[in-house]
Formats: sequence, structure tokens, C-alpha cells
Amino acid sequence: LLPKQTTMMVVVAIAAALLIRCLQVLLATSLCPPKKPNIDRVSPKSSFVGDVLTVYIWGDNFEYCPRVNFGSGISVKSLSYENEELLIVEIEIESYASVGKQDVTVINPNGESFEKNKAFEIEARQPPKIDDLSPDSGRQGETVDLRIEGEDFQEGSQVSFGAGIIVLHTSYIDATEIRATIDISSNTSSGKRNVTVVNTDRQEDTKNNGFTIEKK
Repeated sequence: LLPKQTTMMVVVAIAAALLIRCLQVLLATSLCPPKKPNIDRVSPKSSFVGDVLTVYIWGDNFEYCPRVNFGSGISVKSLSYENEELLIVEIEIESYASVGKQDVTVINPNGESFEKNKAFEIEARQPPKIDDLSPDSGRQGETVDLRIEGEDFQEGSQVSFGAGIIVLHTSYIDATEIRATIDISSNTSSGKRNVTVVNTDRQEDTKNNGFTIEKK
């Protein structure tokens, strides 16, 4: 066993070392206060309800492993710290999100944060609009490939042609064109049919008398 005097000296030395370390930390903190992040710009700065997208946040004084908040109705799915000037964030705009501008906040691990007011906007999607069908008629018993032209179609949009017509297949080309293959029943009545496009967000447009079934 160590003599009592030696034990006391060891205890005092440890306490002194701890005190010095605490003073060093205190001094470093006072001389180098925690960095406050800053957001310069967000890109893209808008998107639509239901979208999942990648957003780039440029600024400075970002620290490794920060937190990012885009406000109500927007979920942060992943966050990548590139450097102290760039964060890459994948977000999802929930179906219940309200249209309008939202604040974007970056919170560093040291607790310092920065909020950029109205930095990201949630936009409402426009309903689809049917302009033209080609061809716009077919005979009883025929299978017809046709093109639907218009505006604001979405991938996954559904098309219907009314009684006596079965939609076999649809292909989304872009926001202005959908192609469809339809089967016209040989027993259905001739005449005009309404054509409806329903987007994935449930907005729709109907072209009244847009397609004509002709007799054999």
C-alpha cells in the first residue's frame, strides 16, 4: 500500500489535471464560440404536393450531422452532409401538406440554428386538361390505339371511355400526352362517349362526347 502522503499527492495531481482541463475547455469555448449556421439558398425552391425530391441547401458553418426542418407536411427522408457549405436532403411532401411557403431550418449539433423564412414553397398541382383525341372514333368490335393530348397529365393517370369500352393499356408519354389501347365491345350501342383522365392526385378532366363509337 502507498503511504497516506503519497496517496494524497496522487489525488491532488488528478484533481489538478481535471481542473486544468476544465479551464482549457472553458477558455476554448469563450475564445471560439459555437458556429451559427447560415442558409444562403435552397434549390429547387418549390415543388408539388405528393412529390419526393432532392433539395440542395447552400450556406456556411454547417457542422457534421445537423438536423434540417422544412415545416409542417414535409418529411426529411435522408440528409447528406457534404461540407460546411452544402447539405443534400431528400424530402417528401405529404398528401396533407398545405399549399404555401415554408421556413427551412438548419440545426447544428452544437445547438446553434438558422431559419430562412419562406425558403421553400409547396405548390398545388393543376388538374389535367384533355384537348384532343386521335383517332376520336372507332367501330363496334374494334381494338383501337389512340393518343390523348392535353396538359398536366401525371404518370399513372387513369383513362376511361364510358360504357362498352374497355381500356386494355395506357402509357404516360409526358405531361401533354397519354397513349391508350381500347377494346370496343361488338354489342355496345353506337354513339358518342365521354372521355375522362384521372390523375394520381385524383384531379380529373372529362371531354364530353370526346369519342364516337360507329356501327360495324
